[in-house]
Amino acid sequence: AADLTPIPGAYLATYMDTATELSFMTQPTDQYAVLPAPGDPFLSHDFSTDDGGFTVENSGEPPAGWEPWVYNATEGEWGALGANNPDCGGPWDSRLTSPAYTVSADGDVTLSFTHRYRFEGDLWDGGQVWFSVNGGDFTPVYPENFLANGYAEGTIIGNGILNGQRAFNGDSPGYETGELITSTVSLGSFNE
Repeated sequence: AADLTPIPGAYLATYMDTATELSFMTQPTDQYAVLPAPGDPFLSHDFSTDDGGFTVENSGEPPAGWEPWVYNATEGEWGALGANNPDCGGPWDSRLTSPAYTVSADGDVTLSFTHRYRFEGDLWDGGQVWFSVNGGDFTPVYPENFLANGYAEGTIIGNGILNGQRAFNGDSPGYETGELITSTVSLGSFNE
């Protein structure tokens, strides 16, 4: 069921009779691995001084009360309130797009962003992170590439552009009290 969550590994264990004799039939061989380097941030923006050069694109004719992405200079943040009308119909979407960024060195690129969200629950609406490489088409990041605070389990079932896809859904943890979460996702390996 969609409301079930996996049991964290910290609560799982196996039991073994301590009187059992354990021996290796074949000696294990050395295994080599490279630990990932922590990496250096090549861009950080907190929106407290400006909108970061982000742009907004909306689709369709929105219903009354629908609020797309808007930059709030007083609060130093971007926000989208969507529609507070339960009979809004749709679909409508609002896209917030960053300026193009140039990778400054070869290697893996990770995106971290601090945010909070509230989408119609039960997988009806959602939000996604998309990216484009060298001006190509925008594509959504893979749900399995999230390293922290990724998409909800299950796929969106509403009639919007995210139908059948994984996305942020429902309320982020601590949403009601104004808490922010940091989501981190691997975008892949790129060349300078």
